[in-house]
Amino acid sequence: IVFLSPETSPEAIATDMEIIEKFQEAYPDITVTLDHADLNTLLPKLSAQLRAGTSPDVAFFSPRYVNDLVEQNALIAVDDIFNEIGDIAKNLLVPTADGKIYEIPAVTESIGLYYRTDLFEEAGLEPPETWDEWLAAAEKLTVDKDGDGKIDQYGFGFCGDPNQLGFAFQALAWSNGGNYFDANNNVTIDSAEVVEALEFLGKMSQFAPPGAENVKYTDLGVMFSQGLVATVRYPGRLLLHVERYGPELNGKVGFVPTPTGPKGGEPIVHACINDFVAFNTGDEAKVDAAKKLITFY
Repeated sequence: IVFLSPETSPEAIATDMEIIEKFQEAYPDITVTLDHADLNTLLPKLSAQLRAGTSPDVAFFSPRYVNDLVEQNALIAVDDIFNEIGDIAKNLLVPTADGKIYEIPAVTESIGLYYRTDLFEEAGLEPPETWDEWLAAAEKLTVDKDGDGKIDQYGFGFCGDPNQLGFAFQALAWSNGGNYFDANNNVTIDSAEVVEALEFLGKMSQFAPPGAENVKYTDLGVMFSQGLVATVRYPGRLLLHVERYGPELNGKVGFVPTPTGPKGGEPIVHACINDFVAFNTGDEAKVDAAKKLITFY
């Protein structure tokens, strides 16, 4: 069976391989091939595989993709192993039209504001708790460091890629008391709280590198690690980017919850979930093996 993962760091690959080796010792009749696509290429690769009829047997990725894949009949229901595992809260699942379970939530990552402690200290700034403080810090940290007339350090980095913008912006709306939908699933993206969040993002974008509307998730981590931006909202894996692309920043990175807007309450930390799914390959033996791997993992 083939296991597709977007986790391409050496640490993640080593962990996956260790678990796969133990799995194959427990199930010597099953061989697992680990395949990769990073977060920027995962969807294009998976789409091409589905069209070609060469989908993986198991994958690990965001629940954002689950419903589209269910509509394409690309996934198999995993109610049986969800119930067998037994200790995963159902409110972590993506609701589906047929009420079946198509994912096994496995990992959460807390997304908050990472900032350069050294740059904040040099500028006499405290870690921001409010939007006004964050905006002031972003402006102060957007500078021409080498005196050539060009900005080479920006105070703010943002993932504006159209495929990822809705996810990246959502926590800004939350931090101002807004949301995309209310409890009855009425659309509330035009509420005062969300509009104010969008206006705030417009102000912050003045202090982001040009072309932010094309910046992808992985690009953003590299930009912070290489010293181009001083603040960025990101999950903990940012530190893996720092290790790889900017090890000189070790010990110079701080973390706080996303600053709150004027209509917000307590600070929020956006915890995103990553899932295992099994694909509907039509091969019962492979489907069974895929379920065994997910349960073992």
